[in-house]
Amino acid sequence: WERIQVHGAREQWVQTAFHQLRRELRNARRFEPIGFKGTYEMFSFPALVSTVLEEGLQVEEVGQVGYFFDSTRRTLCRSQHPYQALRRSRLKDSCSPVLTEIDRVRVSYFAVDSDTSSSWSDNWSSSQSPLAVKIEARLHNPSTRQPHVYSLIVHLPTGSTP
Repeated sequence: WERIQVHGAREQWVQTAFHQLRRELRNARRFEPIGFKGTYEMFSFPALVSTVLEEGLQVEEVGQVGYFFDSTRRTLCRSQHPYQALRRSRLKDSCSPVLTEIDRVRVSYFAVDSDTSSSWSDNWSSSQSPLAVKIEARLHNPSTRQPHVYSLIVHLPTGSTP
């Protein structure tokens, strides 16, 4: 019974994290000074981020949201920076844990080439956003000690491409 409860809680935890990822990626829009960037373990994109002003007011402004895998902490992290802070901040400067106890994260990006062939790639450096992003997180099941891979494919809105 305890193993089933742990597995069920883990499933809900992963689904909640993937729901957040899906929502943020679908809300991504094109903002050329920031752009969409990605490797097999991290990606970032322009988005509205919350910033607290000196007066204590919270405002939404254009910035960068990113996700990256911290292998030392075995954690999928979320990071955000307002546009004005991007020159002095790096994606990995801060980590808000999204998923923990992860063995591996793999991210790939889907695009259609100019010759109308389509493919998945482990890196993204085009000025356009990909058509879709696939995120795979491998976690070990503590009761069986077997790895389980959770996958999420998010189709990005067509408004995010030029």
